[in-house]
This record gives sequence, C-alpha cells and structure tokens, in this order.
Amino acid sequence: MIALAFLLPIGHAARAAEPTEAVAWNFADGVQDWQGNRTSPLEIVDDALTFRATGSDVLIVGPLFDIEPALCDTIEITLKSTTEGICEWFWRSDTEGPYGGFSGERRLQVAVEAHDDWQTLRVQPFWQDAERVVGLRFDPPEGKPGTYAIQSIKVLKFDRPGPVEADFDFTRGDEGWVVPAGDTEQRQAGLHVMPTSRETRAISPHLDLDAADARYLIIEATAPAIPGPDGHVPAFIEFMAKGDSTRHAVPFTMAPAVRSTYNIRVGDHPGWRGGASRR
Repeated sequence: MIALAFLLPIGHAARAAEPTEAVAWNFADGVQDWQGNRTSPLEIVDDALTFRATGSDVLIVGPLFDIEPALCDTIEITLKSTTEGICEWFWRSDTEGPYGGFSGERRLQVAVEAHDDWQTLRVQPFWQDAERVVGLRFDPPEGKPGTYAIQSIKVLKFDRPGPVEADFDFTRGDEGWVVPAGDTEQRQAGLHVMPTSRETRAISPHLDLDAADARYLIIEATAPAIPGPDGHVPAFIEFMAKGDSTRHAVPFTMAPAVRSTYNIRVGDHPGWRGGASRR
C-alpha cells in the first residue's frame, strides 16, 4: 500500500477539508501544564501563552496526551513572534530515555515570521507508523532572543478513506485528497488549490497499489502563472511505503499557466517498492 503527496508550487489555488481536533490547547483557558526551559515564566497575557526567549536551548513542553497517529495528522500553532527564523517541533511516543522520549529523529521544522499579527502555522509530522503519540515540544528559533504569544496549539485529524485505486478525477470532487495547510475550491476544471506556505502539500488517500506494476505517475494540472528563475515552476511528488515513514521525493517542473500532462517516472526511484503511501 502506498501514499502520495504533491508538494505544490506557491500560487496555485482550494478550501481544505475541515479537520477535527484530536487534542487542543486554547490558552485563553490558562497555561494548562505547559512548561518552559530557559524561558521567562510562562504566563497568560491577553488570552495567549506568553514568554521571552533569551538564550540557547529554549523550549516549551506540553502535558501528556494519547492519540493514535495517522497519515494526515497536522500540528497547528497560532502565535505572534518578535523574531523570525526556523522553529522546531518534537514529538514522542513514550517518556523513556535521557530526553523524556524526544529525539532528533522525531523532529520537524516550520518557519515563523516576526509580525504583530497572528500567524497560523501548520506542519505534517508523518508519524503514521508510530503506535501512539503522547507529547509535543516546541523550540523557538535557536539562539535568537524574542517574545512569543501563543494563542493555541492543536493536533488536527482529517477524514481519510481506506486504500483506493490510484485513479483520481478531480472534476468529481477532492477524491479523498486533503490539503492540511492550504485552501481549496471545487471548480468545473478540477480542484483549485491555493498553498499558504512553501510546505503546502496535497495528500492522497492510501493507495491500493503494487509499486512494481506502477512505474509512472501521470498528472494533468495547471501551474501558477509565476515561474521560477529558469522559466518553469518547480514541484515535487513525495511518497512513502507502508511501514516506512521516510519521505522520498521526485522533483519535476511544470509549465506556468498552461494545462499540461506530466509523465513522472517514479519507478526508477529506489524507495518505490512494495505498496506506497503517496502524497
């Protein structure tokens, strides 16, 4: 079984499927057992969890919870920051080891901007092969002093159909694909997707597919009218095999503002084996 993801070029356009909240902290209700390391005391100011970061190894850790992980699970944070840079999320399945279950293998990054307005950042951990997830840790940009106000932190889940055939006609609807960090709109010509960050992905259902018999991925799509420096629009197909959360990427280029068909040879990739999960 395979799952696919299409890493979308910015500027392309749809409204994402409405998720449910597997776990959520709305900090208007208080600190809720979040704890800081090398931060100022965590406090609630104007209904937001607020703290200052002044040195290195600054982080906040949430209380334990217990959820069953799935492919399209998404971590969402809504915050204000006086500092721009790369934040990191860590997740854990237990509390063992010197770092309480957190490790560099269970880490993902998201960019934050320095802004007075609220910004909502979503990222997919692709933790579906873990037995469970019991905790989160948030690290602000390393070594950058700043003040953070966090309105909420959530783990979102999206409804997903079971394994399906790898044949999608988006004139009929979203066909089970979801866009966790982007907007979508159904149009006569197909699904129109508007990415909200460089990490926006359209993620397929699990595919009922034998990789040995499926050597090409064929996509008919229109890319944004704004090309890259070489006159083309860069895009990626990412995929994961069952039992392996490694994300394999196959890059390709798209013609700007032209409806085209792309024949992408995924079968030559060494990771394309067994069944696959495509995004």
